[in-house]
Formats: sequence, structure tokens, C-alpha cells
Amino acid sequence: MRHLLAALAALPLALPLTLLPAPAAHAATGEFFFETGAGRMLRLFNPPSGRCIRLPDASPAVANHTDRTVSLWMSDHCTDPLFNLPAGESWRRTERVYVRSVTFA
Repeated sequence: MRHLLAALAALPLALPLTLLPAPAAHAATGEFFFETGAGRMLRLFNPPSGRCIRLPDASPAVANHTDRTVSLWMSDHCTDPLFNLPAGESWRRTERVYVRSVTFA
């Protein structure tokens, strides 16, 4: 009986915590398009921020239609920087340079 009374007494304290909204996930809003070596266009929809995303194929062209700047990398593990591509911008290679991974701000 004491345990039941203790649980009921704690209920008013715990109930407001269950009504709080979950913390917002950090993600870019929008789409990021990239071209594969075979010429197919693929996309990432609302990609997560702050995480290295390896593209399935080296990409000669990308288009950033998200609300965040994206860092383009020439390595699979985000270790060889190419440059930062602002929201709304696109890029196509001019030399033998390919995007292999990305991170969103």
C-alpha cells in the first residue's frame, strides 16, 4: 500500500515531463541532389547535420536545395576537404575532382 501511495504522490511531478515536446533533431531541411558516375541523379531528403555522409558513388555534380551549408569532401570519410557549398547553390566538377562524402552544418 505504501508503494502505491508513493507512486500516486509522484504522479503530479512526472506527468508534466511526459507532456514536454521532444528536443528538435538537427537536420538540414530540403533536398541534396548528387549525380553518380553513371549519370543518375540521387537525393538525400532532410539529411542529418554534423554527421559524415558517404555518397554511394563519387559524384561529379551536386545541388544543395537545403537550408544549410554543406561541406563537400574528396574522401569517403570526410577527411579531405573540397569546399563549402551554401544553401541553394550547385557545383559541377571542372577537373578530375569528385565529391565522395558530405557534412551539413
